[in-house]
Amino acid sequence: MKSINKVTKTLLVCSIAVLTGCGSSASSITDTVDAQEQFGCSVINVYNAGEYIGEDVISNFEAMYNARVNYDTFESNEIMYTKLLGGSSYDVLIPSDYMIERLIGEDMLQPLDKSVMEHEDELDPAVLEMRKAYDPEGKYSMPYFWGTVGIVYDTTVVPTEKIEKEGWEILRDTDYAGNLYYYDSQRDGFMVAFKALGYSMNTDNEEEIEAAYQWLREMNATMSPSYVTDEVIDGMVNGKKALAIMYSGDAAYVLS
Repeated sequence: MKSINKVTKTLLVCSIAVLTGCGSSASSITDTVDAQEQFGCSVINVYNAGEYIGEDVISNFEAMYNARVNYDTFESNEIMYTKLLGGSSYDVLIPSDYMIERLIGEDMLQPLDKSVMEHEDELDPAVLEMRKAYDPEGKYSMPYFWGTVGIVYDTTVVPTEKIEKEGWEILRDTDYAGNLYYYDSQRDGFMVAFKALGYSMNTDNEEEIEAAYQWLREMNATMSPSYVTDEVIDGMVNGKKALAIMYSGDAAYVLS
């Protein structure tokens, strides 16, 4: 399958927020530190979205710090949030920006210990500036990934000319009914509808929100999309659908 990614200017920032337990200071990959001796604990519990960590990161970390990482993954921010409400506790969360803002507002995060974080000033200033939108003082999170959201499509089924002409409205083109993957995420779902209607993805205008809701209802009724999370990657690689909403990092993998 040949597919092309049409990316918007929308930025989604994922961040790390330390909740409880250990901190970590910078060490090179050749250095080793005993986590129990230096930080008072040797186990760290991490909750991350699927597909968002390198294959060797955890094993390298465990070797460097003589520690054990309990690593869980979630399919959406809403699933993560529900699990936290149920009493689950983690040392490190890696959710999206809007969920960090919600967790801060509900007093569910502990401030970071900046004394053990030595390289914040080496991060891209533009990304740090974006953090102010959901964590104004930078007390609870550190940037981890940022990227864009767009449409991946099979050029053997969907002509590029139609994408260029229709833009986001291609997602309501009934020529592709039943042939669409859509993210199973409230935030991402509404974000696409807002952009299709020409609104800010962060609008708080009730009329615009209602219009986006109706846009989504019509799309759902006429297009019969498959609502997915990480499985969109294999689905598009294997040519199961012609169109998909996709994060830029996932799109890069599919296109490769």
